[in-house]
Amino acid sequence: MLERMRLGKQADRLPSQITLADRKKVEIGRAIAGNCRVLLLDESLSGLTHDEAEELIVEIMALNRASGITVWWWSMSCRCWRRWCSASWCCTTPR
Repeated sequence: MLERMRLGKQADRLPSQITLADRKKVEIGRAIAGNCRVLLLDESLSGLTHDEAEELIVEIMALNRASGITVWWWSMSCRCWRRWCSASWCCTTPR
């Protein structure tokens, strides 16, 4: 699973010793370890820089293509992920 999530170099490190982006990859790896068919992500890009978010999106979409996992993504921000999705729905709530 570490290689699948591109975390092989981090195998000997504690969570406090890796970046937030890599900790999010660990979370996703744990979620898909049981061969899930649907991956539900809620604010998974929170706290990441634009570049880190783009990288995480690319990796999640690669998982989708390689293993057919359906990805449901909830986010308060549509800033980066929208262009990667084959289907998207954006709901806005008046404040």
